[in-house]
Amino acid sequence: MNATIAAHWLYLPSAFLILAAASGISRLRVPLPAVAGIVSLWIAFLGVRTFLYTMAWKNQRTFLEYTIAAGGDSARMLINLALQEMHDGQFDSAKKHLDAALEKEPDQPIAILNLGALALRQNDFAKAREILTRAKDLPVVDAQAYELLAVLEHKEHGTLDMRRFHLAARTGPPNWRLERRFIEVLDQDGNTQAAIHELAKLLQNEWYRAESWQLLSRLFSKSGAAREANEALEQAKVYDVHLLEHPEVPQP
Repeated sequence: MNATIAAHWLYLPSAFLILAAASGISRLRVPLPAVAGIVSLWIAFLGVRTFLYTMAWKNQRTFLEYTIAAGGDSARMLINLALQEMHDGQFDSAKKHLDAALEKEPDQPIAILNLGALALRQNDFAKAREILTRAKDLPVVDAQAYELLAVLEHKEHGTLDMRRFHLAARTGPPNWRLERRFIEVLDQDGNTQAAIHELAKLLQNEWYRAESWQLLSRLFSKSGAAREANEALEQAKVYDVHLLEHPEVPQP
């Protein structure tokens, strides 16, 4: 069931279904002891089933393997298991699960993107470039594909592909992780003022994130603008009260 629908979505409809069933049974001429016995057996069955199912939540891997073994071997579950294998360094198993996901859904964009990421982690640059070039033309993962192509260029040739980092930050809906990476790469490349300008422009619309103001504070501090760095840090504290517990002092 977890491969197609979240269990908690069933709670409210089930409540009304049980009321309807109880109302229907009350209209039947069934002896009360028989009804009580059937209901008791049903509750006992559900209790045992629930107890057994909770064992699947031991960790992410157990949950995925249990769900797949129970028949929930959808592309989504296979991709999630592949990601777990990649996290654990089991690259061959990860590739096997991603290939299985693509057999079920040949154009599954997340599976294609992660195949490219897997090839990149294995330093198979030619394969990574082939897969990621395909992924950049797929909706949903195009921005991440541009980012990984930029990472590939840096890993293979040691160069910063600013154009692709910029494309990653500007493709699709706003994505703070990709936007932050572009800003940090600008700074890393020696363009701290350009990074400040980019982040300040971003903050005009996405002003609510404490992490953004913290990053701006660090960039101002690096450029020698101590007053602006302190102002940005104070603004970060407005949006995250925990910063008051562990204050960060900008360094000139």
